[in-house]
Amino acid sequence: DDAAGAAVEAAVAALLRELDAGVAPERAMGTAFDAALAAVSALDGPTTRHASPSCTYVSGVVTAGWLAASWVGDSRAYWVPADGEPVCLTVDHALADADGAPHSAPLTRWVGADAGHGCAPVRMFEPPGPGRLVLCSDGLSRYLTGPVDLAPVATEEPGAAARRLTQFALDAGGVDNIAVVVLPYPPDDPGEHR
Repeated sequence: DDAAGAAVEAAVAALLRELDAGVAPERAMGTAFDAALAAVSALDGPTTRHASPSCTYVSGVVTAGWLAASWVGDSRAYWVPADGEPVCLTVDHALADADGAPHSAPLTRWVGADAGHGCAPVRMFEPPGPGRLVLCSDGLSRYLTGPVDLAPVATEEPGAAARRLTQFALDAGGVDNIAVVVLPYPPDDPGEHR
C-alpha cells in the first residue's frame, strides 16, 4: 500500500508537470515512471531490508487526438472502443506461466529499491473513434476471461464503470489489491490532459 501510494503521488505530479510544460508524451511518461521508482525506492530502509516495499505500475494519458499507456509489472491498460472489440495495450512483465493459472507467474519487473533500474515501455495509440481507456491492477485483470469482458464500460459513465469493475473484482474473490481508472476518449475537455 505504501509503495503504491508513493508511486501514484510522485508519478501524477511529474506527469502533469511535464505535459503542462509541453514535453513529448513518451518523455513525460518516462519522467513520471522515474519519479515513481525514486519515491518507492526511498521507502526502503533498515527495517525493510528483507522485504523492500514494491508495487507494479501503469499510467495513462488521454488527449483529443491520442492516448498513451506506460507500465511495469502486471498492471494493465485496455482500450475499450464504443464500437468494436476491447484490446489489452500492455504486455505483462512476467515469466511464462507453466500451469496456465492466471497471474501465478513470477514478475520479471516491478517498482522498488530491489527492482533495478530501467525504462517503462510506452504505447501510443490513436483511437479510430470514441471509447474508454481502462487502467487496472491485477486485482481486476486476474478475474477477466479476456478484454472482451470490459465491453460494457465502453459507453458507461467513467466513475460508474470504475465502481462496477471494482465490485466485479470483489465479488469474484478480491484476493489482491484492486485499482481501477476509466478515462473517456475523447476527453470531456479537449484542452485538458486526463
